[in-house]
Amino acid sequence: MQQLNKQEKREKVQQLFWDLSVDIDQIVRFLDGEVSEIKQVSTESLYHRMLKSFSWYTLQKMVSRDVLRGMLDDRILSRLYPHDLKKRYIYAREVLSR
Repeated sequence: MQQLNKQEKREKVQQLFWDLSVDIDQIVRFLDGEVSEIKQVSTESLYHRMLKSFSWYTLQKMVSRDVLRGMLDDRILSRLYPHDLKKRYIYAREVLSR
Protein backbone atom coordinates (compact mmCIF):
# COMPACT_ATOMS: atom_id res chain seq x y z
CA MET A 1 0.00 0.00 0.00
CA GLN A 2 1.47 3.32 -1.04
CA GLN A 3 1.95 5.93 1.69
CA LEU A 4 0.46 9.40 1.35
CA ASN A 5 2.95 12.15 0.59
CA LYS A 6 3.42 15.08 2.98
CA GLN A 7 0.95 17.33 1.15
CA GLU A 8 -1.75 14.66 1.20
CA LYS A 9 -1.13 14.03 4.91
CA ARG A 10 -1.27 17.77 5.53
CA GLU A 11 -4.67 17.98 3.84
CA LYS A 12 -6.00 15.07 5.91
CA VAL A 13 -4.74 16.61 9.16
CA GLN A 14 -6.31 19.95 8.21
CA GLN A 15 -9.64 18.15 7.85
CA LEU A 16 -9.20 16.75 11.36
CA PHE A 17 -8.47 20.09 12.97
CA TRP A 18 -10.77 22.44 11.07
CA ASP A 19 -12.09 23.63 14.44
CA LEU A 20 -8.74 24.33 16.15
CA SER A 21 -5.75 26.50 15.40
CA VAL A 22 -2.87 24.02 15.47
CA ASP A 23 0.46 23.65 13.71
CA ILE A 24 -0.53 21.20 10.97
CA ASP A 25 3.06 20.75 9.80
CA GLN A 26 4.20 19.79 13.30
CA ILE A 27 1.48 17.13 13.48
CA VAL A 28 2.52 15.74 10.09
CA ARG A 29 6.15 15.64 11.25
CA PHE A 30 5.02 13.83 14.40
CA LEU A 31 3.11 11.25 12.36
CA ASP A 32 6.20 10.77 10.20
CA GLY A 33 8.37 10.25 13.29
CA GLU A 34 10.41 13.42 12.71
CA VAL A 35 9.45 14.99 16.06
CA SER A 36 8.63 13.22 19.31
CA GLU A 37 5.81 15.40 20.63
CA ILE A 38 3.07 17.82 19.66
CA LYS A 39 2.66 20.96 21.71
CA GLN A 40 -0.88 22.09 20.92
CA VAL A 41 -2.85 18.84 21.14
CA SER A 42 -2.35 15.61 23.04
CA THR A 43 -1.26 12.49 21.23
CA GLU A 44 -4.34 10.71 22.56
CA SER A 45 -6.65 13.39 21.15
CA LEU A 46 -4.90 13.23 17.79
CA TYR A 47 -5.19 9.45 17.61
CA HIS A 48 -8.80 9.53 18.79
CA ARG A 49 -9.73 12.01 16.07
CA MET A 50 -7.90 9.99 13.44
CA LEU A 51 -9.61 6.73 14.42
CA LYS A 52 -13.04 8.39 14.40
CA SER A 53 -12.52 10.27 11.14
CA PHE A 54 -10.52 8.11 8.74
CA SER A 55 -10.95 4.66 7.30
CA TRP A 56 -8.55 1.90 8.28
CA TYR A 57 -7.02 2.05 4.80
CA THR A 58 -6.41 5.78 5.04
CA LEU A 59 -4.75 5.31 8.43
CA GLN A 60 -2.47 2.66 6.97
CA LYS A 61 -1.45 5.09 4.23
CA MET A 62 -0.79 7.91 6.71
CA VAL A 63 1.32 6.29 9.43
CA SER A 64 3.72 3.42 10.07
CA ARG A 65 2.69 0.13 11.65
CA ASP A 66 4.37 1.22 14.90
CA VAL A 67 2.23 4.36 15.06
CA LEU A 68 -0.86 2.29 14.25
CA ARG A 69 -0.07 0.01 17.18
CA GLY A 70 0.18 3.07 19.43
CA MET A 71 -3.15 4.34 18.16
CA LEU A 72 -4.80 1.08 19.10
CA ASP A 73 -3.88 1.35 22.77
CA ASP A 74 -6.64 0.64 25.31
CA ARG A 75 -6.60 4.26 26.57
CA ILE A 76 -7.57 5.49 23.13
CA LEU A 77 -9.92 2.69 22.16
CA SER A 78 -11.84 3.09 25.43
CA ARG A 79 -12.90 6.57 24.27
CA LEU A 80 -14.31 5.37 20.94
CA TYR A 81 -17.98 5.05 20.18
CA PRO A 82 -20.07 3.52 18.77
CA HIS A 83 -19.15 0.16 20.25
CA ASP A 84 -18.88 -1.46 16.79
CA LEU A 85 -16.12 0.97 15.84
CA LYS A 86 -14.21 0.04 18.99
CA LYS A 87 -14.65 -3.67 18.21
CA ARG A 88 -13.31 -3.17 14.68
CA TYR A 89 -10.16 -1.52 15.97
CA ILE A 90 -9.66 -4.16 18.66
CA TYR A 91 -9.75 -6.73 15.87
CA ALA A 92 -7.31 -4.63 13.80
CA ARG A 93 -4.95 -4.52 16.80
CA GLU A 94 -5.05 -8.31 17.02
CA VAL A 95 -4.27 -8.63 13.31
CA LEU A 96 -1.36 -6.18 13.58
CA SER A 97 0.17 -8.09 16.46
CA ARG A 98 0.39 -11.34 14.47
